[in-house]
Amino acid sequence: RCPSGISNTAIGLSPGFSVLKNAGFLEDGSFFYDVHNTIVKALRSLFARKQLENANKHLNEVYMKDLLTGVYNRVAFGNEIAPDINKYHAKGIACALSFVDADDFKKINDEYGHARGDRVLKIIASTLKNNCPEDGVVCRYGGDEFVIFYPVSDVNVVEEYENNVHKALAMQQISISIGTIVTDPVSSKSFDEYISEADTRMYENKKEKKSRR
Repeated sequence: RCPSGISNTAIGLSPGFSVLKNAGFLEDGSFFYDVHNTIVKALRSLFARKQLENANKHLNEVYMKDLLTGVYNRVAFGNEIAPDINKYHAKGIACALSFVDADDFKKINDEYGHARGDRVLKIIASTLKNNCPEDGVVCRYGGDEFVIFYPVSDVNVVEEYENNVHKALAMQQISISIGTIVTDPVSSKSFDEYISEADTRMYENKKEKKSRR
């Protein structure tokens, strides 16, 4: 049974306090005050916990992102990509691993300065990310090297992605070399072996382009 006046009571809550209107019923006994106080403390605790979770999530995102380009960094590469590949392989889904390296990057830094070099890296990173297939991840592996991962439902997606990236970068007069490996879900190859193969293919691509000059 509601005490006298409680039906007309309005309660406003905020993270640290509450406001009660027509709260004369509290004078009838401390029980209702104690209940109200317990609720407020619980809500305050939940709010503080949520703030902490949000702060930790933000810090984790900062820790996993490359400060210059905004894509994932090498820490995320190890923490995110390898587990994702295992997850897709368990479902029988193949994945693409691409190793990317900017062409003539040292020459760009030497002739135009590091500011230009940084801008080139940002453009490459955003181009790789904006064209990346669904559920893909782009990481800056180090220096002017990037690694891209995405599940493959159709092998044509790989060629389409690489063509789109090359065309977009060509408009900015930027060239990159790409080496891609499509994983086999039932293969015993390790994650590091796939990365090594993609890296080798990338250097073969770079060597081939230099031989045509």
